[in-house]
Amino acid sequence: MKLVDYYAGAPACFLLSTIGKFFSAASPLLRRDASVRKILVIKFWGIGSIVNASPALRALRQAYPAARLTLLTLSRNTSVYDENRELVDRVVHFEVGDFWRFSLAFLRFLLHLASERYDLVVDLEFFSRFSAVVTFLSLAPRRIGFDSRKLWRSDLYSHVIPYRDNQHVIDSFLDAAVAAGAKRGSRELSKPFVSSADRAKASSLLLSAGIHSSDKILVINPNTGELALERRWPLENFSQLIELSSRLPGVRIVLIGAAKDRPIVYKVLSGLSPYAYARSVNTCGRLSLRQLAALFERADAVVSNDSGPMHLSAAVGTPTICLFGPETPAKYGPLDKRHFIFYESLRCSPCMSVANDKTVSCPRNAECMRRIKVAKVFETVKKLLSEPRKEERRTSRAAKTVAEKLKERRRK
Repeated sequence: MKLVDYYAGAPACFLLSTIGKFFSAASPLLRRDASVRKILVIKFWGIGSIVNASPALRALRQAYPAARLTLLTLSRNTSVYDENRELVDRVVHFEVGDFWRFSLAFLRFLLHLASERYDLVVDLEFFSRFSAVVTFLSLAPRRIGFDSRKLWRSDLYSHVIPYRDNQHVIDSFLDAAVAAGAKRGSRELSKPFVSSADRAKASSLLLSAGIHSSDKILVINPNTGELALERRWPLENFSQLIELSSRLPGVRIVLIGAAKDRPIVYKVLSGLSPYAYARSVNTCGRLSLRQLAALFERADAVVSNDSGPMHLSAAVGTPTICLFGPETPAKYGPLDKRHFIFYESLRCSPCMSVANDKTVSCPRNAECMRRIKVAKVFETVKKLLSEPRKEERRTSRAAKTVAEKLKERRRK
């Protein structure tokens, strides 16, 4: 996709920008337009980015309750919010594969744009020429996107808003929603839709591995997206963390990942003692995205590299230990205080940003990740797993409420 964006996106933007200049506007929308009936929001890349876009989607939904809101993303991201009707009415997607599959998907989507005739398109990509081209080809009268250093991209929007690199990504997405006429609402993430079937699948998988309701679960995600593998904490560090955590009373370790991540997880498992290995479960390729969210609901703590599952866990509300390096947590870290961020900022940090197309070229072998100490991470893990479990906290609160009511009744 990055190759398509670079080699095909640049000439496409150049050709279309000449036309776009005749339709561009100088200032963003500042008020809601009641004539808007169909809205398209574009966010192709990143499960985590889609999760962080939920406050903006919610703001648009509240501003245009009668409009039909569609999210356009890549096929692998569709299940994040495809059944969350509080945010979107439907999710449409591109199937990314070889050149011919991509071309066919693009032609099909052009037909979709022609038939839908959207009134408002909001492009939430910061640096993608391709998303700008799609926005322009929608022929929507209101086309909102971020100002960009990329040549000719900004001319394809009717309303351009500034991109601020010094603010959190949630606030940047909310800027786009405000430009579309919405009010700046809460920054709280929306939980992904999880069905009873998703929870049953996750529970069945745990039960088949000998994990019972009384066990405490620590989920480990040693993987990252292919965009920047330098975000990965050393695998031997994960092995050491699992070794220490497995000795905590009543704790079971669950490792996650897609099917393609199995070699990485096998390497982590190969560094374990027989005892720690027996206390660990490998779920790579066995859970869908929503079933993974169901697992996070059941987990007591999650340790994850900077990745989509990290954001998904944060959205579910499970205490998450986030390992940052090339990217800055000031822009992408969870905002909730229930989550814990480890970040060893070096003189060269952060080296991964919109300015360099999220491309990392590190001469220091990701020293920022290697500096995060296992002992410090384990101290946080131990603290989280020593706290009462979710069910115990709920039971305690319920018992306290009943006791207070009885006390009040006696007083009367």
